[in-house]
Amino acid sequence: MSEYIHKSHNVSVIMYHFVSTVGKHGNETVINNYTSLLAAGRIHWGRLMDSIKEKIKISELEKIIEYCFKNKSLLKSAITHSSYSNDNPNEQIQNYERLEFLGDTVFNCIITDFMYHNEQQLSEGDMTKNRAMIICEQSLYTIAQKYKIIGYIRIGNCLKAEQGVNASIGADVIEALIGALFLDSNYETARNTVLKLFKDILNNPIKLQGLTDYKSNLQEYFQKKCLQIPRYETVNITGPVHDRTYYTNVIINDGILGEGNAKSKKEAEQISAKNALLKLGILN
Repeated sequence: MSEYIHKSHNVSVIMYHFVSTVGKHGNETVINNYTSLLAAGRIHWGRLMDSIKEKIKISELEKIIEYCFKNKSLLKSAITHSSYSNDNPNEQIQNYERLEFLGDTVFNCIITDFMYHNEQQLSEGDMTKNRAMIICEQSLYTIAQKYKIIGYIRIGNCLKAEQGVNASIGADVIEALIGALFLDSNYETARNTVLKLFKDILNNPIKLQGLTDYKSNLQEYFQKKCLQIPRYETVNITGPVHDRTYYTNVIINDGILGEGNAKSKKEAEQISAKNALLKLGILN
């Protein structure tokens, strides 16, 4: 088939090639929407196919999270890594970083709310520990893997060649999706979706075992001694966009108690907290 489609082409023949291309992922609504475009005149086939495949992927992702976005751009941004944005500036789609920032806070609030109303037998300290394990990077990445959301994340060619989607990116996208849900709907809708996605983890605390949270342990140590709560500062970020390294310090009374670096800010904070605990003699 030629690169361009003309009016003279039989629409049924064009649709045969289209369905053959998208295969089992063909979505009837998407196909119907594009039939008129194919019959209307001169259309670039390659670009049209890319657009159709993208719409199908968006539709599939909406089915996974059981929510249909009113603003599709929010969903696209939530699954777009900065490396993809840099490779495709003409798409004018923001990466997920701002949505991740929002989603992190919304997610924290949802889990806190759930524990307060459903874990009445737990002390404040135990709820803090469990919440920290649920909102940590490893837990978020587990959800991204379980629901196969990894396959929908858009990354740049360089990142694809070097490492693909790692735990940090997978976790970030889950938070970005929560932020996008919140903006496109409301807190209640975002809450219901999060509780469905994390149902197994929330209902089976044993799944949380092995997710050591050094930040919570450090905070609990200082709370028991009625001392100032530790704060974390990202002091440096190195490397290209697709392969960043974050350097973080944990600060107590304006002094550095621990340092850490990793491929994600969350992991760097955990490492700096662990080093602080080692320095205090709490860990061996």
